Amino acid sequence: MVARLRAAGVTVRCLVRNPYAARRLRAQSIEAMFGDLTAPDTLQAALDRVGTVLNLSTIIREHERGDFRRVLHDGVRNLLRAAAAAGVARFVQIGALGDAAARGNPRHSYLYWKEKGAALVDASDLDATVIETSVVFGPGDQHFTAIALTLKWLPCFFIPDGAACTTIFQPIHVDDVVACVLRALDGGGELPRRVPVAGPERLTYEGIVRTIASLIGRTPRFVRVSPRITRAALRGIGAAMRYEPVTEPLMDLVGVDSIAEPNGIADVFGITPRPLTERAAYLQAVGLPELAAWVRKRPRHGIFVVDQDVS
Repeated sequence: MVARLRAAGVTVRCLVRNPYAARRLRAQSIEAMFGDLTAPDTLQAALDRVGTVLNLSTIIREHERGDFRRVLHDGVRNLLRAAAAAGVARFVQIGALGDAAARGNPRHSYLYWKEKGAALVDASDLDATVIETSVVFGPGDQHFTAIALTLKWLPCFFIPDGAACTTIFQPIHVDDVVACVLRALDGGGELPRRVPVAGPERLTYEGIVRTIASLIGRTPRFVRVSPRITRAALRGIGAAMRYEPVTEPLMDLVGVDSIAEPNGIADVFGITPRPLTERAAYLQAVGLPELAAWVRKRPRHGIFVVDQDVS
């Protein structure tokens, strides 16, 4: 995202929470300022002389009870207030797709608080747009890279049984999301407050795994397991690793389709998305470096990014 913004001539300032992220950005001559959405006093200086805010922040697990509310709702509220006080002209946020019933159900805690945060953007006086996406993939991603690593290193692949087999996704490549964001930054009041965007294919989770397996030349044995076993395994992985590919809150969304109806990527932004089969060549090359990046537990946004460390 930052690279594309800079290539488009945009001056970028990134809000970061840890020294590693700051060093990595500054090594690329990108301005980085420390701040935290949950700490309002840290935001005002970061927004000084800023014309547009792009909020990409999200979490997919809670380290402490209430983290979803603090980050996905309270954090958005804090950022909106700081942006208004700083005279920001445009506010763009990335949201998540899901049906209305799921968004309003506290049991789906991740999606519920994502929706609460998006509703704050809807109600603000700022010129704002929320771009709601299905699952995003691309080099350095969390989910699809983990699937490819599993397919390469294990002889079988475990598929959750039940509703997980029928939940539908529309995977969208990160380049297509970035293209939407770039147009949203310039769109101003001409755009809807919310724009759902997704890729051209509708796939179940098993369909995604089989597509990736075919792309990387693997023919694993698929084993169906119960949701209870899946959740127990996720708890174990979560205890052992900082970044698990699928968290329990995401498992709570089993049965909630992540599809765009209508799909604003073409209707609103005029972009023709390309399918997973045409954009996933990067998965053929994943291997030991990505596995090491995962195990190393670096506090970075793209956990599988394997560029040179900045010391």
